[in-house]
Amino acid sequence: MAKKELTVAEKMLALNNLQKIDTKIDKIQTLKGELPMEVEDLEDTLVGLNTRIVKIEEEIKEVEEELNGREISIKKSNELISKYEKQMDNVKNSREFDALTKEVGMQKLEIQLAEKKIRQAKENLESKKAYFDDSKSKVEGIEEQLKEKQEELERVRARAKTIDFTTLGVATIDEQDDLKEIKGIGPFIAEKLNALGIY
Repeated sequence: MAKKELTVAEKMLALNNLQKIDTKIDKIQTLKGELPMEVEDLEDTLVGLNTRIVKIEEEIKEVEEELNGREISIKKSNELISKYEKQMDNVKNSREFDALTKEVGMQKLEIQLAEKKIRQAKENLESKKAYFDDSKSKVEGIEEQLKEKQEELERVRARAKTIDFTTLGVATIDEQDDLKEIKGIGPFIAEKLNALGIY
């Protein structure tokens, strides 16, 4: 394929068009900046927070189950105390009375221990619920930030599509010219243009 020799005016026009495109590319790169990385970081943070929320929900369920178990334990201990106290009325000797008294004492200790564990579990539950609410509000804030960043990135992408390649024409890698032969285009600009599909 023979290359057509360009006149000086055509070369200057082509160079002017390249400079305009390069300026647009620089403006778009400046606008885009760190947006893709910021969007990715926000998405990763969101995934982490959602994982944390799921874990907190599981922990809250475990604490609630523990509370229910402790309350059932207290109920059973109270039933046993009632049973032992009724049996104390019908004892035949002091050994039976002492054994029942010890059982009543043990059940009362079980109740005190269960009540203590219930208080601790309720405190734990409250802190987990506060942490859950905090995480939920963080998720909402990050989702809003992510939405804004994604919209901004989409605006930049749409603006990038406004670059008019028809003034220069488009070629494939197989048909590429050495853009560095044009005065004013060095390896850096040539690489940028190649990345955009200008060869």
